[in-house]
Amino acid sequence: MSMRLILCIIISLFALLTQVVFGAQQTKPQTLEEIAGREKPPVQIPMLDLGLPIPIQYDDLDQFTLILGLSDAQQQEMKRLYKDYLSKFQAASKKYAPDLQKRSIELGSKPIYDLSAFDEYQRSIELCDEYADVCASASADFINKLSPLLSNIQSGSLDRVRNLTIRIQNARCHMFDSGASFDIERVLLRMIMLGPNATDLFHAVDNELLEYEVRATKLSREHVQCYRKSQIEGGKLQAQAQLLITSQPDFESGNIPVDVREAAASLSRRRNELTNADLDVLEEWHRLNNDTSIRFASALPSPWGNDIRSAFLQTAFPNIYPDPFNPYDAVQVILNATDLTSDLRTAILNQLAEYQSEEKAISEQMERVHLPVWFAVARHKVHPSSSEYSEYMKQMNKLQDNRKSIASHVLDSILALIPESHASVFSAAVNLWKDRAKQHVANDRMILYMP
Repeated sequence: MSMRLILCIIISLFALLTQVVFGAQQTKPQTLEEIAGREKPPVQIPMLDLGLPIPIQYDDLDQFTLILGLSDAQQQEMKRLYKDYLSKFQAASKKYAPDLQKRSIELGSKPIYDLSAFDEYQRSIELCDEYADVCASASADFINKLSPLLSNIQSGSLDRVRNLTIRIQNARCHMFDSGASFDIERVLLRMIMLGPNATDLFHAVDNELLEYEVRATKLSREHVQCYRKSQIEGGKLQAQAQLLITSQPDFESGNIPVDVREAAASLSRRRNELTNADLDVLEEWHRLNNDTSIRFASALPSPWGNDIRSAFLQTAFPNIYPDPFNPYDAVQVILNATDLTSDLRTAILNQLAEYQSEEKAISEQMERVHLPVWFAVARHKVHPSSSEYSEYMKQMNKLQDNRKSIASHVLDSILALIPESHASVFSAAVNLWKDRAKQHVANDRMILYMP
């Protein structure tokens, strides 16, 4: 099940609860003790996201090598130590993982009739964190054992490896916003290691990376703390609020006593406060990744700088990037022709550059429209059935139409430039682009931008 579908379900349930809490008719107040004495209807525990530990991967060692500047001999010894670490991780997994997976299936798939089930829910999360602590201890031991291998200069970078390892491990806790989950350092190191002069490229952004590491690691720790608190305390508050409402004899008719509505609303607000604390962290992390990727786009030589920026945008805004109406493939059909004059080729490239400039401006405007609404929905400040969300959809669809229009205009302009001998081939490419563009609009018009 996709995260978007899960979120839609959660939003729908919250909408129903909110409507009942704030829109029901007032009747004679009843005490919470009286309510608790009645037969309780099912209360569904939130779907479990235990966040099983993530091991240090073998290819992470290449990143450690780059950060520490290891020699071949040092790398071989690090790989030997890594095998010992991996054995400890696997032993912990064998001890904890089967029980946790069983708990997750049982608690996440069946209705719970008593809030005492949250004791088991909380125990499952605590057991998972115990498992994670054992794995984190093995990771720390592995990193500490690298210290005797290093020179004084290399030892100064060991804390950077520790920070990277912490972020690797903390990625086990789900992030609502993919723009926050994007670890620029890890992605960048993987990119530059694929090309020549990796060490030189690394040093070109070394100071920027150091600042990023510190801030990203701090946010990583804060996210884990807030997320766990939101899971345990927030989940219990959500279920308590739902139980207060659904346990009323006239629940289906919406005839809910005022004090029950107020009590449930209070529980929901407390739950939202916990959720918002985590969203504050993720929103700050998103801004950090955005600003850092912009700086790297300028600091790094081509193609690394543009690649890291593009990778962030496609991760943070998967419904905006890449542009589904980009006419490049259609234009490339004519550019592949070997008998074009230099003037005609230049004119075609100028048309393409004009499109890219206009598309960039529109896409950036889509980012600015989308992000505030994305977080507002997560904070339950905007609901998909509200007028604010309807206006958001209109803006996004209009901007999407603008991207399609300028692409279509560029293709028509190029078609008017090329000689008749090439027109049929290019027309076929343009028609294929139009068919794909039409299909994209038909499929994604009303669901594309759903947070």
